[in-house]
Amino acid sequence: MKQTIKLLVLFVAIALTGCNNKPITEEQGFEYGSVANGRYTNKFFDIQIAVPQGWDVQSQAENEALMEQGKDMVAGENKSMKAAIKASEINSASLLTVFKEKPGTNTTGFNPSYMLVAENLKNALGVKSGKEYLFQSRKLMMAGQINYIHLDENFEKRMINGWEFYTMNVVAEHQGVTVKQTYIATVKDGFALAFIYSFADEAQEAELEKVINTIDFYKKK
Repeated sequence: MKQTIKLLVLFVAIALTGCNNKPITEEQGFEYGSVANGRYTNKFFDIQIAVPQGWDVQSQAENEALMEQGKDMVAGENKSMKAAIKASEINSASLLTVFKEKPGTNTTGFNPSYMLVAENLKNALGVKSGKEYLFQSRKLMMAGQINYIHLDENFEKRMINGWEFYTMNVVAEHQGVTVKQTYIATVKDGFALAFIYSFADEAQEAELEKVINTIDFYKKK
């Protein structure tokens, strides 16, 4: 189910900032984070989240390859969209992608996943919360070539262990495959952090919700 795998990376880091910013990876102290003892931790963003035993954590190279597939699929032949995505690359970083099963080995159904993306917002005027970030994200998504059956217009606030997120639910269809996604976004210290989890049914959603509810600060306050 190659198209199913591609559908998991529909999210594209949003081009909110100018191309003259320095890359996010050049920020002093920046790190992609690491996985150990069943947890992903990132000291730079002061965040941690569980990684269930047996789930497949993508390497940075695999992560970047998946994001490239997603970008190509979202933009299609839309030149304006391609330019927006290209502009966003300098300010964004895909930090974590986790599949329940190793991609390519699941042949009987949808392979649920979750990912974490960060974006530098220091020159993004007006984007002060996850709500504003999702609003801008939705605008870009609507301009792409993906057929969205549903995109939330209103974003609910959600608290997870002291983190304030805003939520957007998405249902998309591509080449006969339907996928559901939930986006939760927050803004912290000039950066947007967005978790995107993808699933096909309520059982998979419940499984991913258990993981999402483990989001916590890396340093206990």
